[in-house]
Amino acid sequence: MSAGAMRRLAAPFSPRRRNQLASLLTRPRLWGLSETAFHAPILVSGAPRSGTTFLAELLADGTGGRIVFEPMAHGLTYRRLRALTRPMVLMPSPELLQAVGWLLHAPLPYNHRIDHLARPGRSGTRIVKDLRLSFCLPEIAAAFPEATILHIVRHPFDAIRSHLKLTLATDHLTRARRRVGLLLGHTDLKARIPWLHRLRFDPESAAQMQLVEWCVTQFPVTQAAAAGRIEILRYADLVRPETRDAALGVLADALKARAIPFDRALLQPDRPSTTSNTGEAPVPAQRIDRHEGFFPEAETAAMFAILREAGMMADARHDIFGQRLA
Repeated sequence: MSAGAMRRLAAPFSPRRRNQLASLLTRPRLWGLSETAFHAPILVSGAPRSGTTFLAELLADGTGGRIVFEPMAHGLTYRRLRALTRPMVLMPSPELLQAVGWLLHAPLPYNHRIDHLARPGRSGTRIVKDLRLSFCLPEIAAAFPEATILHIVRHPFDAIRSHLKLTLATDHLTRARRRVGLLLGHTDLKARIPWLHRLRFDPESAAQMQLVEWCVTQFPVTQAAAAGRIEILRYADLVRPETRDAALGVLADALKARAIPFDRALLQPDRPSTTSNTGEAPVPAQRIDRHEGFFPEAETAAMFAILREAGMMADARHDIFGQRLA
């Protein structure tokens, strides 16, 4: 990178650029919509593949709010925040907190690029779902006490399993195989097309190790920083039948304390459903959060070795997520 580019990355916002961002985020007349007041904003964050989208959609169903998906991932926002650190993780700064304030409260229209996937809601609650703000949650909680901040955590092994399944379904190398499966009417490609490559954990994979790093780093950080201002939820608790009611009760209580109504009767029914190999009640097939038996024993031992090296083992046989090494 050139010296000029480095200077531009390190330069703080100028007043003109601040005004540009404020203008873009707060001028609904540009898009032909009247101003809408948003109250009681909710910020949902977590590591990739940790269930943030699932939690945001659950909140939208129960509160009638409107979701803004990943606003910090868009060029319109990020080009005006490029004075900050690398794109995957935005670290605290006055400019970032100012932008977060606009995202939580500004009357963004439905078809704006920042609000590109927002869906209309019944209430004035805005739900901002963004992964890149995960490491700024304590600062955001202190700067915006009116916001409800929900951080969802997931066991890194389950996140990797979800990542591998997503990669199998979407990457360029398997598109031809997916077309074959669709032509043959197959939906479960892994089970019906035996020549699909086996999903496996690879410690040499930068993407997989970055995912482990996100999960491992954020869990203790958010636990220590919560102090009653950040509600930490476990994805497994929200999807497993034996813990779902209790987890939804905790979520409803947290929202009630902020005067945000949450009606569990409005939650969408789970579909499609299946039963896990432990004989539990039906839960969504894509959301069974059990990595046991998915990875071979050698790969599981290698994954636990990574957690042990990171200091994430509660004892010799259990990690701090409650999982046990077989």
